[in-house]
This record gives sequence, structure tokens and C-alpha cells, in this order.
Amino acid sequence: MKLKSFKPARAVAHNAEVVEAFLSTEHDAATEGNPVLIIRLSNGTEKAINPTDAGLAGYHILEASEEEIRELRAAGYLLPYLQD
Repeated sequence: MKLKSFKPARAVAHNAEVVEAFLSTEHDAATEGNPVLIIRLSNGTEKAINPTDAGLAGYHILEASEEEIRELRAAGYLLPYLQD
């Protein structure tokens, strides 16, 4: 899936950058088998982000399958989906 933050640049270092993202239960930030959202920045860095921080960072879904959106919602990520 692809995400983009719409917060001011001073609030999010990678503002306006479209990032690849995926849910993972394998990351250290995933507790008790609950998935966490991992964003992959253009420099190759991967960062785990919880549902609250994802919302505060102003992330919007740019591209995702219906299954990915269902999984995000089930994991507590209530991000807006930008459709054409």
C-alpha cells in the first residue's frame, strides 16, 4: 500500500513523501501478535508507527487493496482513503 502525510513539514520529517507501507506482526513494535504499520521511507529506512501516531502524522491511504484496508481498520488504523 502507499501512504502520504498531509501534516506541515515541521511536524513530519517526510511530509509530502509517498511511502510504501505494510502491516507486520514480526516487528519488535508488534505486541502480542497484533500487527503494526511499517512505513518504508525513500532512504530505505523502515519505521513502525502505531495507530495514534499514524493519525497524528496525518497519513492518508493513496493506494491499497480492499483486503489491506480491512486489515488496517481491524488493527485500529482509521486512516482516510483518498480516492480518484
